[in-house]
Amino acid sequence: MEQKFKSTTQPQLQHIEPLFTLHAGNTLNSTTNTNNHAVSSICFVRNADSHYADDDSDSDSDSEDDIKLRCSNLVLKPNDRQKEASQAATAAASLALHGALLASCHVNGDALLWDLSTRRIVCTFGNDDHSHRGRGPGLALRKLSDDNDDHSKFMYQTRGEGGTVSIHDVQSTTVKSILQLATHSRTFCTASPCTNNVNLIALPSIRDSWATIRDLRVDPTHTPVCMIHGAGLVSCRHDWSLGSVEEEERRHGMLTSLSMVDSSDDCSRPVLGCGMESGSVFFHDLGMIGKSLPQKEESTTKWFHMPQPPCCSVKISRDPVLALDIVPSEQRKTIGENKYQNVTSVVAVAGCAGDALDLCDLPEKERGTVSIIKASIKDVTCANSSTTKDDISYEKTPNNNITTTMKASIRNKVSTCEIGQESAGGKPGVSTARFRPDGRMFAIGGWDKRLRIYGRAQGNLLAILKGHEDSVNAVDWAEDSNVSGVLATGSGDGRILLWRVFPHSKKNVFLER
Repeated sequence: MEQKFKSTTQPQLQHIEPLFTLHAGNTLNSTTNTNNHAVSSICFVRNADSHYADDDSDSDSDSEDDIKLRCSNLVLKPNDRQKEASQAATAAASLALHGALLASCHVNGDALLWDLSTRRIVCTFGNDDHSHRGRGPGLALRKLSDDNDDHSKFMYQTRGEGGTVSIHDVQSTTVKSILQLATHSRTFCTASPCTNNVNLIALPSIRDSWATIRDLRVDPTHTPVCMIHGAGLVSCRHDWSLGSVEEEERRHGMLTSLSMVDSSDDCSRPVLGCGMESGSVFFHDLGMIGKSLPQKEESTTKWFHMPQPPCCSVKISRDPVLALDIVPSEQRKTIGENKYQNVTSVVAVAGCAGDALDLCDLPEKERGTVSIIKASIKDVTCANSSTTKDDISYEKTPNNNITTTMKASIRNKVSTCEIGQESAGGKPGVSTARFRPDGRMFAIGGWDKRLRIYGRAQGNLLAILKGHEDSVNAVDWAEDSNVSGVLATGSGDGRILLWRVFPHSKKNVFLER
C-alpha cells in the first residue's frame, strides 16, 4: 500500500476549553514531602451513573466532517459570555460525571483516586503493597477490559525495585490490591492489559528487549504464557546470570512500548505490538502460543526456551517508539474450491521521540512523529499454500496445510507541532497515544504541552487541546466517550484536565476498516 503523509502545516482549529482541572499538588493525603506532583498516568476506573443528553441528529454516519461540525458546539461563546458558558459547562459536567472515578499516579509515588463529580480525592492506593520507598514512582495505569462491562479493575505499575505491576479492584470508594506481579524491569516501558481479553497482560521484563505474557488467572509464580523478544529474535540464552546479551539482541535496542489486543471475534487471537528503541514496530501473532508449557518455573534466573510466534514489522522512525496503542480492524473469510482463507487485521497508532533540529534534516514526508499502521494476519488452508517473499510465513504444525503470513504497512504518517525555519521551535516528540474505545479516533499527547485528536480513517487532525504547562504524559477516554465525549489528560505540570470533545457519535463502529 502506498504510504500517505500529512503536511506539517496545521489547519486553523477552534479553541476548546477544559471542563475543569484537578490539582494533584493540592492533595491533603500526599505521601511525600516533595513538590514534584508530575502526572505519570491516569485512567477512568468506573463509569458515571448518568450520561450527557444525546443530540437530536438522525444521521447514521459519523464522518470526520460531521465531527468537526459538532465540535463547533463546544467552543466558548464570545468574550463577554465566556465566563457564564464556562460555569455552565462545569456544572453540567459535575452532574453528568456523578459516580465516575479516575485514578492517577505520579512521579513522587502518589497514587490517587478522584471523584469526578466533586473533583476531590476519595482515597489513595498502593500503600498496602509495599513501603513507599520500595514502591517507587508511578509509571502506568490501565483499566482491564471485561465482557460484562465491569470496569472496576485496573492495573497499576511502578518503577520500584521489583518493577511491580499490581491489579486493583475498586469497591465503592476504596481500592483493594488483588494481585501483584514483579517484572524486575528497569526501563520506562509500560505494561499493557489485553484489550477484549481480560485474562491476559503483557509485561516488560528484566531483559530490556523481552516481553512476558501472563494469564491473570494463573499463580504468578508459575510459568508465564510465553516470553517474547520484542523484535522477534528466535534464539536466546538460557542463563541470565552471565549478564551478557548477544549482538543480535541488541540490534533493535530496548523494548520501549507495548500494546496487546484480542483481534478475533470467533476465537481468542491476541496480537502483541512491540515498539522498539530502533524506531521499528513489531507485531506478534500469539494465537498458537502457550499450548505445551511446563507447569512450574525451576528458577527465577532461568530463561525458558519457548517457540517464538510469527511476526512482522515496519520501520517508522530513527527515534524510539515511546507510545503504542492497537485496536482490532476487520476479519474476512473466503472459501474457495481448494482453500479456505481467513484474514484478521489490526490498526495501531505509534508515537515517537523527536528532536526538531534532527527532523529538519529529513525530507518533509519523513518528519512525522505519529504513524498509523495496519497489520494483517492471513491464514490459508490448501494443498499447496504459497506466499510472496514480502510476507513472513509460519507453519503452525508440521502435519497440516495451514500457513500463516503477516504483513504490516504504514497507512498514514502525521506530524504534531510545526518545525523548520518558519516555525517557533516546537517539540515534536510524543509521550502517549490512545484510541477512543470505539476505535474511530485517537489522542496524541505531545512534548509541546498539547493534546491532538486525529481521525483514524484519514489521519486528519480534528482538534488541538491546549491547557497544560508541561508535556502531556497521559491521556484516557471515558468508556462511553463515543457518546459523552469525555476524556482526561495528565501532565508534568501536576494537573489533570477533563475535556468533552466530539460527543454523540451514535454508531459504535469504525469509520474505515
